[in-house]
Amino acid sequence: MYDSEKLTPEEIADNRRRAKEDMDSMFEKAKKNPIPIPKSIFIKEKRYSRMDIHSIRGGGIQDYLPHVDNKVVCACLRLDYNPEAPKAILVGNNDNVVRWANVFRDQSEFVPTFIKRADAEWEYIGDYRVKDFSEDPKVVASHAKKANRDDVVQVLFLEAH
Repeated sequence: MYDSEKLTPEEIADNRRRAKEDMDSMFEKAKKNPIPIPKSIFIKEKRYSRMDIHSIRGGGIQDYLPHVDNKVVCACLRLDYNPEAPKAILVGNNDNVVRWANVFRDQSEFVPTFIKRADAEWEYIGDYRVKDFSEDPKVVASHAKKANRDDVVQVLFLEAH
């Protein structure tokens, strides 16, 4: 009985009402029993190329904090620049570097985080977000010294999901 020419207006209205009730019931069931969504598509300890990461997350392939639509979408960290990664990220004195560090520290989302292990090999180590940060010169100098860097203006302290 899908031919609307054979149904009365009352039957059509009744069918619409029942269909709406069925849809509402399905949405209520879905709210109570949602399909679990994995935290990350990446596999821990597996290595990815920057193109792999870019194709999944977007953002620049050379940025340490790739971003899309004014959101940091992952962190790609080198141990020579960030020897305490992923616990701490050292933010260099460059306007673009500082800008994205500030965006990352202001957002609450966890992001997939990678450590460079070899040329074109970035190991996924889990999802992290900024827990705290410091611009205190003593704190900055202490962390910068561990990396033998003199350009650090801020330290981001991360936490795992």
